[in-house]
Amino acid sequence: MADLIPEVLMSQSILKALRTDPGGWLAYTTHDSRRYEKGFPDVNEVELRPPYRTIYLELKTDTGRIEKGKWSRLGKRWIPGQDDWAQALIRSPGVLYFLIRPVDLHWLYQWFIDADAPHPGQGGEWK
Repeated sequence: MADLIPEVLMSQSILKALRTDPGGWLAYTTHDSRRYEKGFPDVNEVELRPPYRTIYLELKTDTGRIEKGKWSRLGKRWIPGQDDWAQALIRSPGVLYFLIRPVDLHWLYQWFIDADAPHPGQGGEWK
């Protein structure tokens, strides 16, 4: 069964929500990541007013999986996967990382307004 909400539509929806708040957020996404190394989160935001949050979002469909890092074809270098980026960002002070699926979108929009909005089933802050 095909996923009902593809990542590209989730990304567009999130960017639209952020951009309806003038002066609130700077947001970035790579629209065509085929020429870039894989693994970096899909959407990146910086809040322009207190509490000045820096957020990285990895978007996944209902059935999407996190890509793991791997060695290059010749085995000469490690190519970071989404799992590597997630762990590095989670460990970084002052940075928030979230894995977002379609079911999380309503919570995410609320969280942009109220950082204390608990994620359903997670209770408080989560990464």
